[in-house]
Amino acid sequence: VLDPILCGRYPENMEDSFLAKHNLPPMNLKNSKVPLIFLVFNYYTTLVAKNDPNPKGEGYLADRKIEKDLYKTKEGLLIGEKSGAEWLHVVPWGLHVHLKFLKETYRYNLPPIHITENGFADKNIKEYTAYKASQDNLAPSERHEVSLNAFFVP
Repeated sequence: VLDPILCGRYPENMEDSFLAKHNLPPMNLKNSKVPLIFLVFNYYTTLVAKNDPNPKGEGYLADRKIEKDLYKTKEGLLIGEKSGAEWLHVVPWGLHVHLKFLKETYRYNLPPIHITENGFADKNIKEYTAYKASQDNLAPSERHEVSLNAFFVP
């Protein structure tokens, strides 16, 4: 997703997609790879996606080749408790997964990260605050040497 900004190119899987080739604007190499002082990251939830090799329709939704956004694993288990918002489940471990993905994918191009928005829509989940969720799941990120320079607590 950050390839145009951090690497100066589209991700390989986007370039290889027939549909995406016809919908992506040409990459302007002069303006695409921009040096960043830091990267702002907002995190609320995680989804599990299922591949759809033959999507219906055209444009962005078809280009994603995703059959459905899911809150369940392939075994049918919920990935997180439902929050007060219909579209949002509480998946604090997903923050660590996203940070690890960024570090592994953009190892040499990744600037320091500032997490400026995070949390969940409260549904009287008193025993699991956004702060506790973040603390539980940021510690493993340190082991992966993710440069996390700022974390704003709601």
